[in-house]
Amino acid sequence: MRTIKSLLAGFLLMTSLCVSAADYTVNNNYVTIPVKTALADGAKTVRLQVVNSKIIRVEATAASSFPEKKSLIILPQPAFSNFKVSETGSDVTVKTDDVTAIVNANTGHVKFFDNSGKLLLDEIADGKGKVFKPYTVPEREIGVDSHLTEAQKHGWTWTATFESPDDEAFFGLGQHQSEELNMKGRNADLFQYNTKISIPFVVGAVIGGGLFGDQCSPISDTTVLSSTGASCNHIVHVMTQIPYGITVGISAFVGFLFGGLTGQYVLSIAVTAAILTVSLITLTQLTKRRYPEKVH
Repeated sequence: MRTIKSLLAGFLLMTSLCVSAADYTVNNNYVTIPVKTALADGAKTVRLQVVNSKIIRVEATAASSFPEKKSLIILPQPAFSNFKVSETGSDVTVKTDDVTAIVNANTGHVKFFDNSGKLLLDEIADGKGKVFKPYTVPEREIGVDSHLTEAQKHGWTWTATFESPDDEAFFGLGQHQSEELNMKGRNADLFQYNTKISIPFVVGAVIGGGLFGDQCSPISDTTVLSSTGASCNHIVHVMTQIPYGITVGISAFVGFLFGGLTGQYVLSIAVTAAILTVSLITLTQLTKRRYPEKVH
């Protein structure tokens, strides 16, 4: 009878341990918490990586598991083991000597405390601190020689929102030329605008501007040599260069402006060619009307 009671007690103890540990799993220095009542656009899984006693990295995903991928930014870290994991009610606590992270297993809400119990960081309540929305990379952003798979074209955009005391301020390093010192409560656009390969376009503008100046400048060495080689008056030679130099320059300026505003660099070449063609036809017709005896 004692043996049966001991086995029964052991079974109940193991069952209780499994239930208490069901809200999280520990794998090396990773603590993974499935969110029980996740919002439709909220995190479904939260993972804490204990990097060292002062750093606990928070990851979240709108999927039921994290994808296996190698980060191009985060260097491999040696596994850190000097931490404790406990569970009180629906809160899973990860504690080191210097910092404590608490994750609510029901909502995925995360907050941090220092070793004295002072609140350091707190997401907004009710699991709304992390919002995920599906995103598909537009076809215009994908190069013609791209090797992206269909799955790689789809991902998530996310927003993280934290509680902020009234006396808290956010000061940047001066990179936002908005004449605002305290950025709290203001929107800061962190979009990466350099998403297109525009270097050939910029180089073309620089070279084109250089050729325009060289062709129309009276002090250009090539212009001086041209007038000298043709045995003509230097200023007269310069004046003959200006009309078609300005015509081509204006056409190129409009084309570059179109490309810079729209990002359609190939189409800007067609726009430049069209403007140049119309300009040449118009100038030819005007010349024929003004000098009919000299133009055939």
